[in-house]
Amino acid sequence: MPSEYERISTALRQDIAQRAKNRCEYCRCPDAFSPDSFTVDHIKPRQLGGATIAQSYV
Repeated sequence: MPSEYERISTALRQDIAQRAKNRCEYCRCPDAFSPDSFTVDHIKPRQLGGATIAQSYV
C-alpha cells in the first residue's frame, strides 16, 4: 500500500481521467470495459525530479 506521500489526490486523478477522456492512455481502452480503476503513472519518476502535476502523469 503506498504511503500518503505516494498517493495522488482524488481531484488530480479526476483531472487526469478527464484529460484522457476516461480511457487508458496506453491502449486507449474505455474505462467502462475495465473492471478495475486505471493505474496512474508518472511520466518522469519523482526520484528523478518528476512533479506531482497532471502533465506529469499518464
